[in-house]
Amino acid sequence: KSNNAAITNSDDRPNYTHVDANGMIGIIGVSNNKVILTTYDANGNDLWTNKLEGFSSNGPLGLEKGPDGNYYVGYFWSQMRKVNGSTGNSMWTTTASSYITDDFVVDGNGDAYIVGTDYPGTIIYIDKILSNGTKTWTKTYTGFYGFGGDPVHLKMDQSGNLLLALNATNNVGDRYLSVAKFDTVGTNPAQVWHNAYTSNIGEVKDFMLDNTTNASYVTGSISNGGNAF
Repeated sequence: KSNNAAITNSDDRPNYTHVDANGMIGIIGVSNNKVILTTYDANGNDLWTNKLEGFSSNGPLGLEKGPDGNYYVGYFWSQMRKVNGSTGNSMWTTTASSYITDDFVVDGNGDAYIVGTDYPGTIIYIDKILSNGTKTWTKTYTGFYGFGGDPVHLKMDQSGNLLLALNATNNVGDRYLSVAKFDTVGTNPAQVWHNAYTSNIGEVKDFMLDNTTNASYVTGSISNGGNAF
């Protein structure tokens, strides 16, 4: 359904869409330099729209819905926010440990995991934030080569492990496609393994998990002519 009732400014920029099992649609983006979350029912009828704290320079980096029906919003400048799914009102905002944030995931308990880096990107941070907004632990990771990198996608497998696809940086600043796996047990989660495609300089584009086989799949580009792999 075409619907422009909620957002009508010339600089409108929808960023992410979430559709739940009941067909409820959430769209988050930027309008008139403000972050806006708007929702529709399965028939496309307006439910509510709310202007959230934040500006286009601190725009959203994702939209997820927890098991309690409330939304989670990650912000580029190191913030996580929970929003009431029925009213659009903010429930809490928590600051992440990183300088900037790149991706996040929400588990079946409503706990969020958000990944980002320091400046200039030599240390990667993963925070666990409980469903009530309390940050319980922070995992630091310096990448496959020990010089950090650029996180791209964060996923959680069926066993509750986190898998991070990133562009790992070496000692001369070249970047290589890499994947790292972390457990989420206790308050000091362990790095289970990490690996990198070291034959060519490359860049991660997309990442997915197959929960049937526990395999992970990464797509990206490499430097010899930009071939996909």
